[in-house]
Amino acid sequence: MDLSRRDFIQGTLLGSAALSLPVGSFVAESPMQQAAGPTLWYRQPAAEWNEALPVGNGRLGAMVFGGTGEERIQLNLDSLWAGTPLQRERQVEPGDLERARQLWFSGQVVEAQQIMQEHFMSERLTISHQTLGDLFLDTDPSPSVTDYRRSLDLRDGIART
Repeated sequence: MDLSRRDFIQGTLLGSAALSLPVGSFVAESPMQQAAGPTLWYRQPAAEWNEALPVGNGRLGAMVFGGTGEERIQLNLDSLWAGTPLQRERQVEPGDLERARQLWFSGQVVEAQQIMQEHFMSERLTISHQTLGDLFLDTDPSPSVTDYRRSLDLRDGIART
């Protein structure tokens, strides 16, 4: 199965009818069909999220687990976060930047950094990213899978099983 960024975006934005995944091709590729760029590859499906392969465009993404009878694709969207929106703008007093610069150039780096953190940077965020959901694709399981290979081409962003 090849899951390109274009296929993923079309499928998730336009609905499952537009998802252009070849349902019958969830079998291992031949060893000759390998990715062209630098590649991560594995000999078994991902057992947990940390082993899945990431695809996406920075706004919309997925973790591809590489199952043969059932594929799990965990979806995420960059705007899904726990909590409420935060006001992150700071009120800067005239002269704060110049005072920090003077401290920096006089070698008082710690003091300059303290001014920058207190007056220019917002508080550290402690909200957590939330998952959009899981997409499960059930296919006819092959009686036996041989030469299993799960890969992610790092040049073109295509995940293959």
